[in-house]
Amino acid sequence: MNPLQVYGWNEELFRQKQNSNYKDFLRGQLTVTHKTCQEIVSETGHYACGQTENMLYGSEVSEYPCTGDWVIQEAF
Repeated sequence: MNPLQVYGWNEELFRQKQNSNYKDFLRGQLTVTHKTCQEIVSETGHYACGQTENMLYGSEVSEYPCTGDWVIQEAF
């Protein structure tokens, strides 16, 4: 079983992932949101993450991801 199923991951979300240009990136769900740092659970574990500069400086605060949002993550 995919660990994300506990958080609501389903076949429809998997299908959307496979049809996405970003299908090779990991998907995760935000479990905790701080000002500029988030905690994410994904199929490979739990991670502390930050936002890209595009998101921080190119978006309105209301557009920032919130706890419960599904996100694409890229490891550095």
